[in-house]
Amino acid sequence: MKRLIFSALTALALVFGSLGVVVLTVATAPQASAACPYTGCIDTRTYIKRPKKIKAGTPFKVTCRVKAMGTAKAVGHIKAKVKGPNDRTHKYVIRRQKVKLDASQKHTFTFKGLGRGTYRVYCTYLKKKNSAFRPSGVNKKMVVVRKHARR
Repeated sequence: MKRLIFSALTALALVFGSLGVVVLTVATAPQASAACPYTGCIDTRTYIKRPKKIKAGTPFKVTCRVKAMGTAKAVGHIKAKVKGPNDRTHKYVIRRQKVKLDASQKHTFTFKGLGRGTYRVYCTYLKKKNSAFRPSGVNKKMVVVRKHARR
């Protein structure tokens, strides 16, 4: 009986010992970053300015701003999207080879014709292929109310 218990404990120790070595080697492995092909990638942040509440059917503006860390000027695409109830989507996309923004690195999009409901406004910065900038994005809630007051 003692031999059986000893052999079972030895087998458990061997199994958990080899698992410990595997866990240790996996935990110390370096992480690969497929998002950026360079070692000195530049972080970007995307900011959004939009109205919090508008009346149905009225046009509104969304300003997307991209800021790179340091004094770098981000190059790539800026995309704005308004996604509403029941996945109704209104998109307006600026796509150029190289987005040349002004000194504040922002662009204003205009949307119109939204019905009542709660919408989400998305601003996304997509980096230019093989650039050292990281993509970023932000979204915020916006409410569209009735055009006329109830009587």
